[in-house]
Amino acid sequence: MRRRWAWLATGSGIMATTASIACGPTETTCEESATCPPPATGTGGAAGAPMIDSGGGAAGSGGDAGVLDDVSTQPDADASVDGVKPPDDVSRSDARDADARVDITSPDDTRRDMVPDAPLIDAPSEPDACDPGTAKSPTESTCLISEQYGVFVSPLGSDTTGVGTRSAPFKTLAKGLQIAKGNVMRVYACDDGTGYPDALTVDTTLDGTSLYGGFECTGWTYAVTRRARVRPTTGVALVVKGLTAGLTVEDFEFNAADAAAGASSIGAIVDTAVNVVLRGVKVTAGKGGGGVDGVEGAKGADGDPALGQEHQGYRAECPYGGPFQVGGAWANLSACGSQGGGGGTASKNNVGASGFPGTPSTDVTPPNNPNGGPNGPTGQNGGAGSPGNAGTPGAASSASGSFSAAGYAVAAPGGSGAVGKTGQGGGGGGGSDAVPLSNCVGASGGAGGMGGCGGTPGMGGASAGASIALLSWMSPITLDRCELMSAAGGGGGNGGKGGKGGVGKAGAPGGAGYTGDAGAADAGTGPGKGGTGGPGGNGGNGGSGAGGNGGPSYAIVYKGMVPTKLNGTIVAHGAGGAKGMGGSVDSVKAPDGLVGAAADDFAVP
Repeated sequence: MRRRWAWLATGSGIMATTASIACGPTETTCEESATCPPPATGTGGAAGAPMIDSGGGAAGSGGDAGVLDDVSTQPDADASVDGVKPPDDVSRSDARDADARVDITSPDDTRRDMVPDAPLIDAPSEPDACDPGTAKSPTESTCLISEQYGVFVSPLGSDTTGVGTRSAPFKTLAKGLQIAKGNVMRVYACDDGTGYPDALTVDTTLDGTSLYGGFECTGWTYAVTRRARVRPTTGVALVVKGLTAGLTVEDFEFNAADAAAGASSIGAIVDTAVNVVLRGVKVTAGKGGGGVDGVEGAKGADGDPALGQEHQGYRAECPYGGPFQVGGAWANLSACGSQGGGGGTASKNNVGASGFPGTPSTDVTPPNNPNGGPNGPTGQNGGAGSPGNAGTPGAASSASGSFSAAGYAVAAPGGSGAVGKTGQGGGGGGGSDAVPLSNCVGASGGAGGMGGCGGTPGMGGASAGASIALLSWMSPITLDRCELMSAAGGGGGNGGKGGKGGVGKAGAPGGAGYTGDAGAADAGTGPGKGGTGGPGGNGGNGGSGAGGNGGPSYAIVYKGMVPTKLNGTIVAHGAGGAKGMGGSVDSVKAPDGLVGAAADDFAVP
């Protein structure tokens, strides 16, 4: 569009009036149509200086009229108003002694002429490329890489003597973020190969910050193929929580270390935060911690030995002054509840009594075993006690681990086995018979042996920890050209085998039979010996523990909004953790655990 302004010199100043504005291809100037009025001579001032492409015009009262014709296209840089030459950085016009001004600063060479009280002809303004509010990253505007717009952090820097410049950077990202937040600036981080050993947390106190990590530490050059690495030895590498203004992280790598036993390795957690953008970021999780093996059960205590005189039967006697004599017996139950049966009583001039059964009579096989020895001319030995039943093996854990904003809670461990049951005490030996009117008493029976105690159970194997690259909890996240990779979940712990049952011990001997005096007429004709007590039964084996479950491996776990993946973002998961094996004792095996789940994405119900 062609523009023409008439400048009128007067005695009191310079006043601009519109002489002619014409648009379109049919525009005709007064020069071309020969209709321009002749210049007039004024009084009271110098003639107006002829401007570029000056044409005729009506004379003003203070001087000759000059015409300014489309100054943006004229080559003459020496045009002036009232003899004042405009400076070189102002195009063609800067009438310093007047209020009139020609302003040519505008994009795409479109000129904007400004005069007092005249309408403006505006063109769209160009955004400032170094305005951190409009520019997105240093890859788009390298002029942003300066102390004016950012705080600089280097593994070689110092939080004590550094000031956040390229020549004196801070050492930690936490320090850089604190300073940047207070000054509404960015954080620029380089990496010399050592990375940053401290985990990074961005909470509400750092809301609205941004980090850029694609720098080398010598010259602070920037490249999208370079990443600053955050690599704590424990814990989550990046935690973002409660943001409302948001966070931008670009060209960083967050590496979570392998987890300790039973723990999980999580690269990043974003909890209840909005406007979170990860661009060119790599997040890797280490291996989930394996479940701890279950403790093996201990062997049950053996039965107490029957070594005391009180456990033994009394011998037969002729003649005998009393009416009877008791058999051997135990005063108390064992620590686990076993007791050998008492020996049968011997009576004067009468038959002896049978031995008593041992206890317990339940949780043994066969149950209710009447194992006392019968009486007779010679007392019969007591029967063996029934062994205690084995403890049941533990059950496999059917529950899965659970996720929360804090991370992963491992699944319940494999079930532990049950304690083995106590062995039954041996039956007491039977008493021997005495012949009526013989004035003799038979021999009493010995007490049965004590049963063994049950083995203690094997404990279940613990379930294992997870490997999670990113856990997003109720947070909209944008992943732009990112890489998220989890490793293998931890292997479930093996179940402990149950302890062996304790051994039952032998019963006590019954009393000796009557032998008489050597050569006497009654030699060998008296009552026979008492029966020996039966051995106690073995305690039952403890049940073995079940194996623990393997930990899961997910690249992304999210609750609520699905993270947005842009520009070839890569996600990859590792293998689910191996199942723990159930324990086994005497070929009785507990169940194995479950293999850990694995997938690229997992939505928390």
